[in-house]
Amino acid sequence: MGSNKKKSNKNTEKNNKYLEKLFKAIHKNDVKKVNKQLDFADKKDISLNINKKNKHGCTPILSATAQNNTNLVKLLMNYANKNNTPLYVNESDNKGIFPLFCAIGNNNIEIIKLLMRYSDDNDIILDLNKKDDNGWSPLFIASVYNKTEIVKLLFDYAVDHDIYLNINDVENEEGYFPLICAAEADNTKMVKLLINYASYSQIPLEINKREREGHSPLSAAILNDNIEIARSLIEYADRNKIILDVNETSKEGWYPLLCATYNNDVRIVKLLIDYANRHNILMNITEKNKLKYFPLFLAMDNDNLEIFELLVDYAVRNQIKLSIKEKDIKKAIHNNDGDNNLKDISQINIDFIKLLNKYKDQRFIKVEFEERSKFLRRFNSVLDIREKEE
Repeated sequence: MGSNKKKSNKNTEKNNKYLEKLFKAIHKNDVKKVNKQLDFADKKDISLNINKKNKHGCTPILSATAQNNTNLVKLLMNYANKNNTPLYVNESDNKGIFPLFCAIGNNNIEIIKLLMRYSDDNDIILDLNKKDDNGWSPLFIASVYNKTEIVKLLFDYAVDHDIYLNINDVENEEGYFPLICAAEADNTKMVKLLINYASYSQIPLEINKREREGHSPLSAAILNDNIEIARSLIEYADRNKIILDVNETSKEGWYPLLCATYNNDVRIVKLLIDYANRHNILMNITEKNKLKYFPLFLAMDNDNLEIFELLVDYAVRNQIKLSIKEKDIKKAIHNNDGDNNLKDISQINIDFIKLLNKYKDQRFIKVEFEERSKFLRRFNSVLDIREKEE
């Protein structure tokens, strides 16, 4: 009995010795040496504990994946299959990192597919909702790094294996989640993949959820001037009887309509007005952000009469009181380090002055002037022209 124990200890020592050499070869990305170690173990009838962890908590398959070496991964999978030893493909290291996570972080599509195929062949289900110590899941890391093809692979795998993916999870301290990542990255295809997966799996997307700075997927899409994403979100909300928060404001004071007027996009302004009208939402059109921008100013700054008239028409129809203060226009111009088209109030297109005169006369807009006002002089010049024409 004592001799058997000694023999067992000797075999364990030998196994550990070969595993140590194997880990070193993997760490050096030495495919030839890894192949040689595995062949030698087979010839000497040494049954390697291929799932044993090193001091960092890594298994050989995790180390090979972390090295981003497809050939090493294939060698270990072949060895495991030949010796009927299933690899622990869901096992994490001391920091919660696991093979699929590494492959996604390395953007290695081939290794991801190898892990999926190996798991299927060995009746293993990959844990797609598993998180590392920072709370990042495979779907989240793919979303953060804007990897559309990988997101599609994960969704396909989830559907094929009846896995409920946590697509709404907030997974880092910035408050990011997959849909906001896709919208902020201006990735229309990924947004549509998320919407399609949510619809197929009957998982309600939390489309009003915001990240830490206060942006929702809708406001992120509009900031990026992406009408296709904005439309997709609105259509999804309508299909699922979700009311979008079109008045949500970020920490810097940005809200959807302000973003649309900043980008000078008539299409998105119309889209928001139509949405607000259909859902009987009184949309915010007067609030200023931290830069002192407000929609009517931005329409003037962008020299966009159509947007200006759309805003006034919306206000009139919804009995919203509008006012234009000369001091507010000056603040918006001078508080932004020249990041405007207008450098001085005197540069406002005379067509806006004519419109303001018209709306002022109709009592749709209240206009307030400063003392010694350049703005008032422009108004008076328009009145003089009008009187001469009459």
